[in-house]
Amino acid sequence: MQRTCRTTSTLILVLLLAFGLCSFAVAQNSSDNFHWTGKLPANGLVRIKNVSGAIDADAASGDTIEVSAVKSGPDRDQVRVEVVNTSDSVTICTVYPGSSCQEVESSHEHGNINAKVDYTVHVPRNLRFAAANVNGAIRAQDMGRAVDVKTVNGAIDVSSSAWVAAKSVNGAVKVSMGSTDWDGTLKVGTVNGSVTLDLPPDANADVHFSSVNGGLTSDFPLTVQSGGLGFGPKRIEGTIGKGGRQLDVSTVNGTLQIHKGKAAL
Repeated sequence: MQRTCRTTSTLILVLLLAFGLCSFAVAQNSSDNFHWTGKLPANGLVRIKNVSGAIDADAASGDTIEVSAVKSGPDRDQVRVEVVNTSDSVTICTVYPGSSCQEVESSHEHGNINAKVDYTVHVPRNLRFAAANVNGAIRAQDMGRAVDVKTVNGAIDVSSSAWVAAKSVNGAVKVSMGSTDWDGTLKVGTVNGSVTLDLPPDANADVHFSSVNGGLTSDFPLTVQSGGLGFGPKRIEGTIGKGGRQLDVSTVNGTLQIHKGKAAL
């Protein structure tokens, strides 16, 4: 009987240790605060989906992802933060009543719920980062892999040693990228706001710049196809370096500034 008890206890201990070692992440929730930590394999994806509030990301000091969120507003108890993970990605969303994490980007209507969630994210430099917002700014600094961000109402400010895709409707867009090795066409732009883009000095891309009401300045030589570099409608095309990859940079109401940035480390 004594041997059976010891065997059972040992089995339970082994199972508990195995569960702890295989644990993907740890999430801690209180009524207004959320905190999640976890790890992903290299080149995995960290994605944040928000509805109202800021998304602020920077590089983590190690290989652990950390996501904190703070809810505020009189109706904050009606929204929750949801985590959806796979073997190579994690998606963290703000979810309103009657919706799910998958529906956050597809619907901008949430009745009269007065609440917002502000996210702070620490992303290991060997992971990709993506963020989508409706009402709020997106900031991501010192990222190490590809970044893809978009918002409806809010400014965007992103820097990465890899490439960056960024789109806003109402807000300025500032992007600094350290490489131009994307596939297909990369888009950076807004409707109402200025666009400032820093490209590495050894960039290779076929670029297409367009603006309706605003001027354009560029550190790279460009061939003007129509319009001019002053104010008024224009479309400017040119080749940077050896060309090849497609880059679209656009705004309707605002200026375009293209600068030679620093080479990726």
